[in-house]
Amino acid sequence: MNRVQNQSTNYLPLPSEEKREQIYARIIEHIHAANMNPDTGERFLGGFWIEAVHTPDGWANILDHLDIQINALCPDYHVHQAKEKFGGLRYYIGNVPENKRDEVDKLIRKAETISYKTCQDCGQPGRGGESGGWLATLCDKHGAQTKGWQPHKSHNKN
Repeated sequence: MNRVQNQSTNYLPLPSEEKREQIYARIIEHIHAANMNPDTGERFLGGFWIEAVHTPDGWANILDHLDIQINALCPDYHVHQAKEKFGGLRYYIGNVPENKRDEVDKLIRKAETISYKTCQDCGQPGRGGESGGWLATLCDKHGAQTKGWQPHKSHNKN
């Protein structure tokens, strides 16, 4: 069983802070250097600087597995941005050969789908919900700790 299949069925524990930093550093290595400030890791996009990798810690394992799989297919790929948006992972990349694009897109879609079922705080099974207009994917524990968070009725627990 490969690591992503394991992630989708047996949720892995949240990596240590040191391991998360290693994962983020490895992904940051893929950021297209032409638009990156090496001191801050930010990219110049649309007239302003943004954090190129801004994802919740609970999704570190998802990012780890995604990067390993994409890197195996195209080691020179560039990360334009990795972030949380509307309660799910977004992973924007470039420099992917045309003959690998469909396969890489499928990997990204799978990781994004897994993120909607994974607590963004701890990496355990989660579900989508809302707090004050902000969407988040949280487990019951972290949902209870988030002021006003209510799970969406349409989302199954797993």
